[in-house]
Amino acid sequence: MTNRSVPPRVCIGLPVYNGEACLEDALESLLAQTYTDFEILICDNDSADATAAICKRFADRDSRVRYVRNPTNIGAAPNFNRAFALGHSEYFKWMAHDDLLEPEYLERCVDALDRAPSSVLMVCPRRIDLDFEGNFRRRDPFQPTKALHGEWEGFHALSFSELVGTENLNIPPLIFGLVRAEALAQTRLIQGFIGSDRACVSELCLRGQVWQTPDFHFNQRFHAADSWRHKLSDEENAEWYDPANKGRKVRPTWELFTNLLTAVRRSDLGALNRLRHYGIVVVYHWGPRVYRHTRLALWRVWARSSLYASRKSKATSIPLRLWVLLRALRRDGLRRLPATLSASLRMERSEVIEQIAQMLADRGETGDIALVHAWAKDPDETYRNAAESVLAPAATAERGELQPLNARART
Repeated sequence: MTNRSVPPRVCIGLPVYNGEACLEDALESLLAQTYTDFEILICDNDSADATAAICKRFADRDSRVRYVRNPTNIGAAPNFNRAFALGHSEYFKWMAHDDLLEPEYLERCVDALDRAPSSVLMVCPRRIDLDFEGNFRRRDPFQPTKALHGEWEGFHALSFSELVGTENLNIPPLIFGLVRAEALAQTRLIQGFIGSDRACVSELCLRGQVWQTPDFHFNQRFHAADSWRHKLSDEENAEWYDPANKGRKVRPTWELFTNLLTAVRRSDLGALNRLRHYGIVVVYHWGPRVYRHTRLALWRVWARSSLYASRKSKATSIPLRLWVLLRALRRDGLRRLPATLSASLRMERSEVIEQIAQMLADRGETGDIALVHAWAKDPDETYRNAAESVLAPAATAERGELQPLNARART
C-alpha cells in the first residue's frame, strides 16, 4: 500500500507491553478486516521482549501500521491515552494486543455509525470468550435491556444505570468498541485505577448513546494471568496503571464512584436530570455492594449457628437440610414439592454438605466456601471428604492453576 496525505477514517490504537506471545495474531486479525480504510497505531510501552521486532516487521509489511515506542514505561493508562492522542481519524478504536477481531468487525461498526444518528457515539459487537490458545470457550450472554426496533432490529442501547449498577458487567467489549473520536476526546479517557474504562464509557453514555450490535465479532482472551486477574494489591494495581500513583492509596471502588459523579457534573444534562443521575450513581453503585455484604454477614451468622448445632448433635443439622430443600424448591417449584421434601429427608448429612459446597463452588463464593471447609473439619471423615472433593477444583481455579498460561501484559 502507498502512503497518503488524507487521514484514514478509522484509527486503531494498540497499546502494548511485552506482548510477543499474542501480538502477531492480533495484528493479523486487524489486517484481515474487510473494511480497509484504517491505520494501526502501536504504542509500545518500552517492551523488553520481541514486541519491537514484531511491530517493525508488520510496519515494513503494511504502510497502515505505525509503530511508536515510549523511551520508558509510562504506565498502562497513559499509554492507552497516548495511543488515542496520536490518531487523527474520524473514528477510533482501542485494541488489546491479545484479542482478536472477526474480519467483518470494522465494516459492521463503521456502517452502523455512518447510518446511525449523530447522538450515537459508540457501537460495539458482542463478545466471544477464548482461552489463551485462542480456543472457543463461550458466547458472552450479556445484553443491554433496551432493544431497538425497525431498521435497527437486533441492536441494543446501553443505559447509564446498567453501566453504573452491574458489578459484573463486561465492560471490555464496550471500551474496545468503535467510537466517534471527537466525542471520546471530551471525556477524561482512561485513568489510573481499575474500572476507569467504565467511567469513560459512562461519560459517553451521558453525552449520547452507546449501542451494542447483534454480531459476535469481538474475541477476547481470558486466562489466569491476564490483567483482569492479576492478584495484585490496590496499590500495586494503581502503580501498574500509572507510575504517578506510587506511594498513594488508591481505592478503586471510591475512585470509580467519584469519577462517575464527576462524569455527571461534566455532562450537559439539566439541573433536575443531573440530580436524578447523581441518585442513580449512589443507588446503583453502592446498592449491590451493601446488599452483597449484608447477605454474606447473615449467611455467616446462619452458617456458624448451624455448624454449632450439628456438632452438638450427630443428627443432620435441620438448617442445612432446610437450605437444600429451599434450593430444590427454587429450582423445581411447588409442582415437585412432595418428591423434593422426601428427597431432602432421606439425604445423608455428607450429601447435604456436598450439595452446599457444589452450589458455592459454582457461584464462586470464596468466603462461603471457607465456611464449608469449616463444616468439613467435622470429626467424621466422610463429611470432610464430601466437601473437599467438590471444593478442590474451585480452589484450583481460584489460584489460576487450571492451565499453564504465559503471562499477559495489557498496557
